[in-house]
Amino acid sequence: MKNSLKYLELFRDMVISRMELEHSLGTDIYKLKLDCPVEIETVHVIGALKQYKEGQITRDRLIEWVNVVWFSDAFDYKDEQQDSIASVMI
Repeated sequence: MKNSLKYLELFRDMVISRMELEHSLGTDIYKLKLDCPVEIETVHVIGALKQYKEGQITRDRLIEWVNVVWFSDAFDYKDEQQDSIASVMI
């Protein structure tokens, strides 16, 4: 489980792709169930958008990241930042 969290944090921070994440976890990210999901904060969303703006990642990679963060049970938004994050990701 500890290694799973490490890989999820690497994905959250845009260090590894979804394919690399799933390969490391040995499962489809949408099938992964965690007792304590990895927290997403505004700083992570800003970082992802900044990487896209600076041409470090493609539009497809950004969309992939948003979809995984939004639709998998592996990630959750920091409580007091939920509204801010949701408004940007829509």
